[in-house]
Amino acid sequence: MSIRSIPRASRFPVTRLALLISLNSLCLISPFIQADDNVPAPVTPPASDDAAAMTLGTVSVIGQGETRQVQRVTQKDVKAYSAGTSPMKILQRLPGVNFQSGDPLGREEGSQRISLRGFDMHHLGYTLDGVTLGNMSFGNFNGLSITRAIIAENIAASEVAPGIGSLGTASNSDLGGTLQFTSSNPDKAFGARLSQTLGS
Repeated sequence: MSIRSIPRASRFPVTRLALLISLNSLCLISPFIQADDNVPAPVTPPASDDAAAMTLGTVSVIGQGETRQVQRVTQKDVKAYSAGTSPMKILQRLPGVNFQSGDPLGREEGSQRISLRGFDMHHLGYTLDGVTLGNMSFGNFNGLSITRAIIAENIAASEVAPGIGSLGTASNSDLGGTLQFTSSNPDKAFGARLSQTLGS
């Protein structure tokens, strides 16, 4: 018995053979792969009833861009504090705002101090519904404290804008920033709101 050897030229390398088999198998299953794509079938809308269809009028959307950092405190944040808390004390939860007062609610005007990123209260602008409040320092004749103008429960939002105040802010002392308070609108339904705090 003699073993015949296969000539070297007719041998097919194993790696080429494996590559050829895998390419052929891909060609055979490619139609099934293409048919199984996760492309949803087009949905035809249900036939609409002309009587139920309605045409909307023109809708206007008005926005205001902001080119600097503005931080807001809403009524939800106000509810986290005790009733009667000064609106200025509520602002101390914002970064860069430092508020100090002689009483825990922040209502004692003689000891109130607020600063915004190092600027004290003499260099800040204050407005309520766009109307300037002037200098809110105690004993000043040219300003009105926010605690005398409105209670915290009636404030819809408070905005703190550090840096030089914008041209649209009605204040002449807003070198270090502005504190803008917005009052809440009256409710549509008649009712009453009651808040109280107790202590010893």
